[in-house]
This record gives sequence, C-alpha cells and structure tokens, in this order.
Amino acid sequence: GTSAALIAYFFHPWSPLFAILGLMFLLTRHLSGTQPRNIKSRFFLNEYLVAFFLGVMGVVAIKVGVKLGLPYFKTYFEIDSSLEIYRSSASMKLVLLILLLAVTDLVAGKAGSEWTLHPASLRRCFLIFLAPLVVFPEIFSRISMFYFAAEMIYLVWASGHQDTRVKVSAVLVFWAYGIAFNALNILLNRGWKEILIYG
Repeated sequence: GTSAALIAYFFHPWSPLFAILGLMFLLTRHLSGTQPRNIKSRFFLNEYLVAFFLGVMGVVAIKVGVKLGLPYFKTYFEIDSSLEIYRSSASMKLVLLILLLAVTDLVAGKAGSEWTLHPASLRRCFLIFLAPLVVFPEIFSRISMFYFAAEMIYLVWASGHQDTRVKVSAVLVFWAYGIAFNALNILLNRGWKEILIYG
C-alpha cells in the first residue's frame, strides 16, 4: 500500500491521491459494516455518499485554487481541448462511463468478493467522485485516470472470478474500451460519426 503509493509518486505527483481516496472509501465501508442497521449514522457512513462529498469538495478546492491564482489549478482550468478533433466532451465521457458501469453491474449481479474493498464498489466510488468534476472539462479528463485505474482493478478481479456472469462483465468492459470514442477519434478522425450516421 504505502510503498506502492510512493512508487506511483515518481510516475506522477498526483498518483498517491488515488491511494488516499481508495483508503478513505475502504475505511468508510469498513466502519459502515460495524454499525448496527438501526443506527442513523450508518446512512452517513456510506462510501458512495463520501465519494460524492469528496467530489464536491474537489470542485470547491479547484474554484478556490483558481481564485487564488495557483499555477497548477489555473493552467488546467483555462484549458479545454474537448473541441479538438481527437477528443470527446467531458459530459459525453461521463454519460458513457455511467452507462457502461450500469450495464456491467447488471450483468455481473451481486457477486461476492474476498477482497477487503469490493472492486465493484471501488469503481462506483471513483465514478461518483469524478462526476461533479465534469464542470471542469480538462481537469475531469485528467482525474478520470483514477477511475480507469479502478476499472483495471475491477478487470483483474472480474476476469478471475468463479462466477461466469462476472467474467462476462469483464469482457464487456474490455470490449467497450476497445471501441471507445476517443480511440476511434484518434484512429479514424471525428468524421467516423458522420460516416456511421449518413453513410
């Protein structure tokens, strides 16, 4: 855990944040499981609610950073390359990610996990955390790497699961990224959409 976060730091200074968020989701899920079902605090000890709250706090932190003129925040706040020929809009990405997660969750069903933090729960947490950041297109695109990292963890777990439904969900996730809009935009130019629709 700690050593992996330190190694990740040398690849990108924001990498340890992925580990910190993952640990927060893990701790919240663990604390929630220790609470009696009739305790109201159990509602607030929900990893998905915590993920959304952290996402909103992220939006606030970025706005404050931009107001203060902090270089790192200001640079990515002012960039929006979503109109480039090889990019899809942040809102389009979010909608597609939500659809993919919803479909693959339905396919996988309520599968158990021997892992401390259920990989299916982890990917939901990171997508919920990511959602509020869609108001900042470039920052959203960069922070979405956290979700894709959680998605990779899910793929490792699901592909080795004993339940066939879970394995099928892994195949669907892998296949979906193989035909992702951004990949097609890079390979075929954005004109592929017009060709598909109008011939």
